Amino acid sequence: MAEWFTPTAVNYFGRASKATIIGNLEEIKGAVVPSWNGMKKTELASLAEREAAKTRWIPAMLRQSQPAPEQLT
Repeated sequence: MAEWFTPTAVNYFGRASKATIIGNLEEIKGAVVPSWNGMKKTELASLAEREAAKTRWIPAMLRQSQPAPEQLT
């Protein structure tokens, strides 16, 4: 899905809550930066857009899930 969708401040991060954006950034970066809590949502969305573009990260809801073992047969 990452080939067809790139999360941006307009199409994803700007529509998510600040807590969701921080959670996404934690997933992308692997750590939480304390200054994120003090940022405005628009600044946070722009930061998340830049960081996601570097890694081709996409939201969990768009990732392909692994089939359950009983579905493999």
